[in-house]
Amino acid sequence: KEIFLMKVLCREKNIKPLLTIQMHLQKNCLRFCADYINLKDWLPLLNSIMEDRSLSEIYVYSQCRNKNIREKMDTEEKLIKLWRCARKDRRQPVLYTNCLLQCFVHSVADCLKNSLMITSLTLDGIPLALKYLRILADGLVNNRNLRNLSLARCRIGDMGCYMLLESLQCNSNLHVLNLSSCCLTNRSATCLSFFFKKRKADLLQNVWKELTLSRDARTTEEEGLQVLILDKNYRFSDIGLKQLICILKNDFWLKTLCLRCCGITQRGGEIVLEFLQTNSVLTQIDLRDNEVSADILQIIRKFLKKRKHKGERIPIKKRLLNHKHFLVQSMVPKDRSCQHAKENKFLKTQTHTQIKMQKDSILQMQKIRHVYKLKRSDKKYRLHTAVNKSHIKWYKADELKNRLSLMIKNQPFKNDIAQFFHRRYNCSK
Repeated sequence: KEIFLMKVLCREKNIKPLLTIQMHLQKNCLRFCADYINLKDWLPLLNSIMEDRSLSEIYVYSQCRNKNIREKMDTEEKLIKLWRCARKDRRQPVLYTNCLLQCFVHSVADCLKNSLMITSLTLDGIPLALKYLRILADGLVNNRNLRNLSLARCRIGDMGCYMLLESLQCNSNLHVLNLSSCCLTNRSATCLSFFFKKRKADLLQNVWKELTLSRDARTTEEEGLQVLILDKNYRFSDIGLKQLICILKNDFWLKTLCLRCCGITQRGGEIVLEFLQTNSVLTQIDLRDNEVSADILQIIRKFLKKRKHKGERIPIKKRLLNHKHFLVQSMVPKDRSCQHAKENKFLKTQTHTQIKMQKDSILQMQKIRHVYKLKRSDKKYRLHTAVNKSHIKWYKADELKNRLSLMIKNQPFKNDIAQFFHRRYNCSK
């Protein structure tokens, strides 16, 4: 069907189909080098990509070293004029023009958007500026069947990485992502961290539903990104590695991580060793061509080999079951959580009231004891004073006795004695 469609399109333009393209079309695969395609062959080729619904793989690569795009070539007339020039003036492939590159990216985006069969897309060495990548991202947003995506040597940069990962959030079937030689820095590591975090949350939402299904009906074990290739991003550095590894510690799906020529130092190698102690899923990590010592690379290699030999990897079902508590908490309705919060608040208030009452009663008891002590001390003081006074009275009794005896002897002074005795009696009171 694919070959027939290609022949029909070529016949319409009176063009002979390319044998290299026909050879791969027999396997539902469109594979060619963009550097050797003439302008007259591009039109049926782009129509074939756009209209063909049976393609399962698209592989387009370029070996040209000069990646500059001719922005002024934005119309078909200018393209034809360029093609009619002498061959010596055509130093770049005709694809490296604004008009044709936009048409090519539009065709690929339409195929991704409308085809249910496409599972692999590889664009190798084709420079994709933001305006071209935005067109491609529109097609990736609506695709749910793509399993392999490679944009190696496409120079998308950090902003392009952010745009690409945003368009891939809804595709849970993506297994392989190749972003090698894409001019990524440690800023892209932040985008990758958010990407993995969001995908993990989305995948875990369907875990408990699938655990109730039969083994044949489950798809969670096949979901999730399994291979991430970031080779030759020289400015990724240890900072990007640390950010990426922080989110991969509890990842369930990634098995291969390639970081060759990424500016990683000895410290990065130590970070990877610590990471392997917590992550039991990763089976291959490539840190070659970095500033990591051979000893650490050998330790990492032996560690992964030992893990593979002993079967240390935990099955996906067991790893997912370990997160049961987390998932159950996330499924609790908001009203129920609010009710629990109110109950906890009531209990806290009640406990606080009881504690306050206890404190008040203790303070009251202390006050009573203090007053009692004061009264006791005051009573003792009064008794002591009374004793002293009585002691003084009894101390002057001898003098009083002598005076009384003298007064008795002298009868004329009887009235004076009565008055004196009366006065003393009043003083004693």
